[in-house]
Amino acid sequence: MTFCTSHSDAHVLFANEAWYLASDVPEQTFEGTIVVNPAAPAKPSFHRVNRYLLETSSGTWEIYTGGRDDVLAPFAGKRVHVIGKPVETNVTGVTHRELWPGRVSIRS
Repeated sequence: MTFCTSHSDAHVLFANEAWYLASDVPEQTFEGTIVVNPAAPAKPSFHRVNRYLLETSSGTWEIYTGGRDDVLAPFAGKRVHVIGKPVETNVTGVTHRELWPGRVSIRS
């Protein structure tokens, strides 16, 4: 099996976005499977519910997409390697354990 060993073989998702770059949380590497969040509504909602989750051996992360769920659709159900920022956010009194994905590659 091989993993993303450099940024050149990964799909850039949000690594160049201002909101991603503004966070001082250091990037980390995560490996797991991206799945559709069963709690996510089919239609947009006023509540923050992230459409995708990353299931890892150490737990599950909500994946924040800034409303751009389409960028993760091709990775749903696949084992991936993600370079991103683990961020805890509090929205309307609810704490979300989120992964902000900078880059993603499919694990082969």
